[in-house]
Amino acid sequence: MHRTTRHLRLTDLGLETLTRCKEIVAVAQAAVRVADHLASRPKGLVQISAPKAFTRHKLHLKLLHFLKLYPEVDVQLIVSDRDIDPFREGIDLMIRITNTPPVGLIARLMLKVEYVLCATPKYLATHPPITLPHDLLKHSCLDLGEQARANHWRFSRGIELVEICVEGRYVANHSEIRLDGVLSHLGVGCVLDFVAKQAFDQGLITRVLPDWEFLANYHGGAYIIYPQGRHTAPKCRALMEHLLK
Repeated sequence: MHRTTRHLRLTDLGLETLTRCKEIVAVAQAAVRVADHLASRPKGLVQISAPKAFTRHKLHLKLLHFLKLYPEVDVQLIVSDRDIDPFREGIDLMIRITNTPPVGLIARLMLKVEYVLCATPKYLATHPPITLPHDLLKHSCLDLGEQARANHWRFSRGIELVEICVEGRYVANHSEIRLDGVLSHLGVGCVLDFVAKQAFDQGLITRVLPDWEFLANYHGGAYIIYPQGRHTAPKCRALMEHLLK
């Protein structure tokens, strides 16, 4: 560096050093930008669990579309109706149908879910009419059977609350299986709305007691549930936002 009483000026060597330093800083800044871009890009494996019927009717096609949109993300789908412990089993996201999401985990509502009562037109035409919940006592009813009081069906309409104890020839803890029983004209079944939708659209089944709300043990919504902090990974955040669209 050249110095006078009035000026400071870099020497030729100093100018060359300054130029090289600027180049090094520019390269370092570019490297940081690349690292930030890679860190924010969805990439890697996401493990997600979901109930069987929900997977088939609502989740599976969404996952296939997601995989096309994000070629650097892989998905491991665990299809199970049991409650999953995300901490013990290392699951990133899980979908659970409930009206009471678990405490200590974050839950985001994917869609509302309800059980509906249905029967085939053939069955209804050959059995007593059903206009009130108590009329079901004269019918064969297909219920879940998972709990001691699973055959205690509860209904509400305005301020009215009604509970009855139904009986039936076929008990199954799976909506698709109960729907098959209904389609075989075995009686009135409680089925998840998204499972029954296609049969309704095709006119194969009719809704029973449409003016009453059926208060099933499992209802409320399909929630995406995950541990605190797990959603911050770009791969998890991308999948979750895709499912919530």
